[in-house]
Amino acid sequence: MQHTFLYKLLDEPKNGVIGKFLADNSMYFSKLKALSSSLFPDGGDFNGYIAVTPDHPFYGKGYDEVNNMLDKKGFYVHGGLTLAEDSSFCPDLPTEQPRYWILGFDTRHADDTAAYWTEERTWEEADKLMQATINYGD
Repeated sequence: MQHTFLYKLLDEPKNGVIGKFLADNSMYFSKLKALSSSLFPDGGDFNGYIAVTPDHPFYGKGYDEVNNMLDKKGFYVHGGLTLAEDSSFCPDLPTEQPRYWILGFDTRHADDTAAYWTEERTWEEADKLMQATINYGD
């Protein structure tokens, strides 16, 4: 997939959280829509992610398991988490952490639109996920 990563990482990991970042998929989706707008309906162009270190309880877990863990704490991320991957998903994450786990959500669910899921709104949702992850053990 053709995407550009946009990073907002913490100066130092906090409770095992390195920070948040987005994937800007707008060029990729524009090309798909140009091929067939009926096959590739409107949706958000950004995905939101967080990265955690091995000492965080979410490290190494699948997204369904983390969704359940967050749900027990009363937190829900838009559409639920749809990605849980090791550092190979984003090997150029600008961090000194040698190992990290990435959790993320997308904005291309039914009724999602690019007009609603702007870059700013996706950052806000990524921040909610990051704060819930930082405060998970509290």
